[in-house]
Amino acid sequence: MAVSNTQRVRNGLDTLKQGLIPYVEREFAAYADDWMDRVDSSVQVRKASDGTFDWDVSALVKAMSDFWRPVFSNTLGHDARSYLSLIRTIRNDWGHEKRFTSDEVLRALDQMEQLLRAVGASEQAEETSKQRKDLNRAVFAEEARNRTRYTPTFEGMASANLQPWRSVVTPHKDVASGNYMQAEFAADLAQVNKGEGVPEYSDPVEFFRRTYITEGMKDLLVGALTRLDGGDGDPVVELQTNFGGGKTHSMLALYHLFSGVDAGSLEGLEPLLNESGVTHPKRASRAVLVGTALSPSETSVKEDGTTVRTFWGEMAWQLGGANGYAKVADSDAAGVSPGAGVLAELFKAHAPCLVLIDEWVAYARQIPGKEGLPAGSFDAQASFAQALTEAAKQAPGTLVVASIPASKIEIGGENGEKALDVLKNVFQRVAKPWRPAGGDEGFEIVRRRLFEPIATKEDFATRDAVIEDFLNMYRKNEGDFPLDCREGDYREKMRGSYPIHPELFRRLYDDWSTLDRFQRTRGVLRLLAKVIHRLWESGDKALMIMPASIPMDDPTIKSELTRYLSDPWEPIISKDIDGADSMPLELDSRITNLGKLAAARRVARTLYIGTAPGSDSSTPGIGAERILLGAAQPGEPLGTFSDALRRISDRGQNIHQDGNRYWISTKPNLNRTAEAKASQLLREPEELHADLVAKLREDRSRGAFSGVHVCPESPAEVPDEAKTRLVIFGPKLTHKRRKEDTLAAQSAAEYLESRGSGPRVYQNAVVFLAPDEKELASLLEAAASYRAWNEIHERWETYNLDAFQKNQAKSKAAEFKQAVDIKIGQTWIWAISPTRLTPSEPIRWDFVKVSGSESLAERTASKLTKDEHLLPQMGGVRLRMELDKYLWEEVEHVKLEDLQEWFPKYLYLPRLTKPTVLEDAVRDGAGLLEVRDAFGIAEGFDEGKGRYMGLRVSEGVGVVYGQTLLVKPEVAQAAKQQVEPPAPDDDGDGVEPGPDPDAPSPEILPKTFAASVDLNYMRLSSQVRQISEEILQHLDPGQAGVSLSLEIRVDVSNGISPEVVRTVRENANALKFKHVEFGD
Repeated sequence: MAVSNTQRVRNGLDTLKQGLIPYVEREFAAYADDWMDRVDSSVQVRKASDGTFDWDVSALVKAMSDFWRPVFSNTLGHDARSYLSLIRTIRNDWGHEKRFTSDEVLRALDQMEQLLRAVGASEQAEETSKQRKDLNRAVFAEEARNRTRYTPTFEGMASANLQPWRSVVTPHKDVASGNYMQAEFAADLAQVNKGEGVPEYSDPVEFFRRTYITEGMKDLLVGALTRLDGGDGDPVVELQTNFGGGKTHSMLALYHLFSGVDAGSLEGLEPLLNESGVTHPKRASRAVLVGTALSPSETSVKEDGTTVRTFWGEMAWQLGGANGYAKVADSDAAGVSPGAGVLAELFKAHAPCLVLIDEWVAYARQIPGKEGLPAGSFDAQASFAQALTEAAKQAPGTLVVASIPASKIEIGGENGEKALDVLKNVFQRVAKPWRPAGGDEGFEIVRRRLFEPIATKEDFATRDAVIEDFLNMYRKNEGDFPLDCREGDYREKMRGSYPIHPELFRRLYDDWSTLDRFQRTRGVLRLLAKVIHRLWESGDKALMIMPASIPMDDPTIKSELTRYLSDPWEPIISKDIDGADSMPLELDSRITNLGKLAAARRVARTLYIGTAPGSDSSTPGIGAERILLGAAQPGEPLGTFSDALRRISDRGQNIHQDGNRYWISTKPNLNRTAEAKASQLLREPEELHADLVAKLREDRSRGAFSGVHVCPESPAEVPDEAKTRLVIFGPKLTHKRRKEDTLAAQSAAEYLESRGSGPRVYQNAVVFLAPDEKELASLLEAAASYRAWNEIHERWETYNLDAFQKNQAKSKAAEFKQAVDIKIGQTWIWAISPTRLTPSEPIRWDFVKVSGSESLAERTASKLTKDEHLLPQMGGVRLRMELDKYLWEEVEHVKLEDLQEWFPKYLYLPRLTKPTVLEDAVRDGAGLLEVRDAFGIAEGFDEGKGRYMGLRVSEGVGVVYGQTLLVKPEVAQAAKQQVEPPAPDDDGDGVEPGPDPDAPSPEILPKTFAASVDLNYMRLSSQVRQISEEILQHLDPGQAGVSLSLEIRVDVSNGISPEVVRTVRENANALKFKHVEFGD
């Protein structure tokens, strides 16, 4: 029955728990006597009936995380802490019944295995490794059943006379078929020593057939042949390289060389035998000590019944069985190191002896601070190292080879550093240092491991023809390619690495091998094996395997490329590099010239391979010439790739450019991040509309209008009053030049006709301002950019911005905020003014374009005033003209209050800003010298006597009221003549005439004004401002004495607290209140 991925996760977690419990409890016991109480207060672990902890994985992981610094950082490195983080996530996902992909389970099992090896739980680590390999086999079988033909993307347009790599070389069978996934190129010395493992490592013949003997390995093997044959070779060799530097592979070569197999069957050994002078390698007594396969807290019972506790006990038993162990039995039982003499006797008794020690630091770092371990004390480890090296020197035919890690990932915490220092001090004094493979040698190691040798002269000639065309392309276009590919030795580099392009090797060895756990050669092998398998299956016809060849849309290859990097890389590949929905694929599909070469995808892949590992460095990126080196083949137009690079740089969300340097990073390209956000906002602009409405409402200025109504939802929000108001339409109600039936025009008609609950009465007291349809599009783009950049700046931690990017976001937000402010004035430019030419004609709509630097209300009022769509003032003559047109054809006078009602109602009359404009016009007309140009003024009309009271003709008037009459000039003149006295007699008797009883009495002007009004405290500020503008400014406060007072009464039903009383009284005193009283 097939095992589900969920069950595989559970099995892995169960195995992990079994391996962690002894280690965790051992470390806690060394930390504090009351460790259970301390852990329980933090983690709350379930307890069994006997009072011991009943651990589960969640509790174990949380305990290790919570007590990392004081307890576990001494024996484990930072990589182990990262394992814990991933395992916690996996455990939580499993608990929430997440459905796992096989890729996720493989990664989880790998992390569990690594953690188990780090804590010395070798048995559980092997079980987890088996679970992982079982899943690998299942994945491979499933792929084999369901495999569809992969569509190659590297057909290209290479020279037709050249042969693709697949016609020249053939991958090894396991690589071509995909069986490599079962081994993962993981050389495991302990596994081989137990007779397990895949043939490529466990079979001496197959091992040497696929092994390229580097200069360093040659020196090691020649020295070993000499030493174990009784010569003067070095007795102790120290292998010190970075993680994945070939230490284990070199030890396997020694292991197989002295296994007793016929040397003639081992490929590549003849030159070594000749150099050493040894005819046949001797079969040696071999001891393999791998620190991650042994636990200092456990004993080992061998098949002959021997119980082994220590490193030296294990070594003695492997060299000589029970007899060998007997020589160190007492030391093993006591946990103390045997002396050098004892060890020398052991070596001599079983000579020749080969002792291979790997991962010693991983073993020794678990011992400091622990009492009563079977392995003995940490000092015993140091003593054994000293005795071992001394004994090897004393015993002819003995060789001790130990690996000493150089990378921090293999050390693990303070105890690891302590163990490393001790072992280095011992071995560096007596051991010969070993030289690992050089960079170019690594090319040959990988090539030989992955491919069968080129078989015929014709194939060699085909290979050389391809290489020559590449070199010709580099020479003819020297400005487009790096200098190093035109150097004389580049031909040899291409021959040595063929069919893999040297640029791909260089990027993997120089850049990717700097990543933790990439393991240098092993990491290169893992990746390239998957790439070659996929390309071979797909019928790839490229000339060489280049950075651009790597099909990153393949899930297994994508997983390999992201396993050493942080989590965000997988979606970045799918979006910006390669995949069904990727941007480069969209470019290749849409643009014919790019699609013919798959140029966008090839450039994007090259960019990823060349820059992803160093994206966080101080100088990330590679030049365009190196991108061309990794992408272009002979016969293809280079300009196409340059165009592709430009296009993906313009559009990639995580692709960055600085001059001629390009790179991809987990940090977003902020320009494109903002563009993407802005585009999304523009597709659904409701939020932008709301932003613009809020922005418009920030402007409180009214200009010459009595009121400004910004983006009302309905006509009911615009009061129907005699004072002229401006209605500013929102961004949805636009207008377009030379088009009358726009949304803005339709809405203006609706607002003119209706006040919500009924028809609008004062139609001549409202005008409108609308945005331009074309300019609004530009404004929305600026608003979207502002909102996008502002969000990026405000959420800089979410976007993982560095200081430069944070400042960039802040600057861009400010820039677009200013652009929005400017573009608002450039967008709201259409003033809409309704009018009638005569009372009987239909409404005419005038669309007036507004401009200026003032506020929208001010510039609209200014333009409408200039075009006489709005009159903030009017003279007496103009008023007389309007009266003659429509208003007193059949009457001899009109009341001012009637005019104040008619002007804001009727569209055929001038539009006045407010009623006081009429009052000023009346005063102006009354003071004109020629009454025929204006009108007379009367305080009233006596119907009974048929006479005007307080009639004035061509006389100034100070105050007019609603009852003031405007009298036709001819009627006023006639009435005036009736009341004027006759001219004096020329023969007068000198007697002064008396006063005319019918003459009007002199006008008595009021000298004071007093009023009171109730105020709404919620609108106090606006009401006081309105009183000042509408009342006080007409009373000329500059010359008059104005006295204002404010009377306050507040009723609080549930009483006023003492704190509030105190606060109010203090504030009132500070404001100089004359009287303050609190009462019942």
